Amino acid sequence: MSLQGKDSDRSRKPPNKVTFSDEIIKEEAGPIEKPVYIYEPDELKIDPDHPPAVAAVSGFRTEYPSEQYNLENINLIEREKHMPYYKLNFEGQSQVVFVGGDETNPFVGAVLLMPEEAQYRTILWAKNDTFHRMMPIPKSKKVIKDAFKQLYANELKDAVLTEVKDPDVTNVLINMEDRMLIKHYCFGVLYAKAGQKEEEEMFGNKDDDTSRPYKDFLNFLGDRVKLEGFPGPKCGLDTKTNTTGTHTYYTRFAGFEIVYHVATMLPHSEVNPQQVEKKRHLGNDVIMIIFMDGQETLNPDIFHTKFTHVFCVVQHVKDENDKSRFRVAIANKPGVRDYGPVVPDINWKLGTGFREFLLTKLINGERSSYYAPGFAQMRTRRMWLADIVKKYEKPEK
Repeated sequence: MSLQGKDSDRSRKPPNKVTFSDEIIKEEAGPIEKPVYIYEPDELKIDPDHPPAVAAVSGFRTEYPSEQYNLENINLIEREKHMPYYKLNFEGQSQVVFVGGDETNPFVGAVLLMPEEAQYRTILWAKNDTFHRMMPIPKSKKVIKDAFKQLYANELKDAVLTEVKDPDVTNVLINMEDRMLIKHYCFGVLYAKAGQKEEEEMFGNKDDDTSRPYKDFLNFLGDRVKLEGFPGPKCGLDTKTNTTGTHTYYTRFAGFEIVYHVATMLPHSEVNPQQVEKKRHLGNDVIMIIFMDGQETLNPDIFHTKFTHVFCVVQHVKDENDKSRFRVAIANKPGVRDYGPVVPDINWKLGTGFREFLLTKLINGERSSYYAPGFAQMRTRRMWLADIVKKYEKPEK
């Protein structure tokens, strides 16, 4: 893998309105995009003069810089799944609500009885996903349930649906949807000095012994904020008595708040080399950013965390003019769905273009991680749905 990527001087202003998209129209797609995924170590051809930032580890899907990318296609995924879709479209409108399934596989669905080009808008909540589809208007309202079951046949399978007659169910669904929405993100940031390869070494770094490029990178990620009295999301940090440090980094992006767990700013133990307090915070983040000052190759398997699913390596490199540039490679644990934007073969400057790419990639990575087997958030979601099914499911008269 080569570090001699193209330099990026993207300093264009951020768009006034963030555009979300799950896919792009073919005619407007621009350059063909193709991510470079490696699943097994023997698939990776290594240039000894330019070692990769991340090792290819069996079981991980590692994404390396690609020469086939489109910098105009940097969009957050699953827009409708991360907005109050039901509240915006169904609240106060004539609709039919169904519940069904059982405690292990519950379903809640709704059909909006407002024609849109001879179709009805629908929504289905399942334990692992939310679906929005348009349904052809049936000939009779008596067969709406059958039409709904046909529309979601692959998801519902043999589940028995019950129509909910209680008008208060809409408020229940609005509250459930609000609890399901992710309103902020907590990302971990770990610093690796040149020559460091082990987890214990990286967590042992202190804030007063870091490099200028690392400090510049933190300021690029967000604003340094005082924890005491901080009004934003806490992400497990103490905002009253400074037991988790005095400052952290915070930003807003695309309408979401992001709080960073910066390992070098968390309390450091001189007697416990495991740095349990630091690991407690970063190990509970879905996303971990590892900033690497050297040219070592990171092995993502060194991290002992069940919760972190995406390891994003940002490697500091120098260009031919000895200017600081930054390259990205990402290791994803099994079960994380594919997500964009494609990691480009670029030596980035710290600027608007890099920030837009990186934060979009990280948010998309977290959203794609929610589908991994056994993810805690999905277990909570299943329980919420099961409670609603239990409350409203009863034999129809």
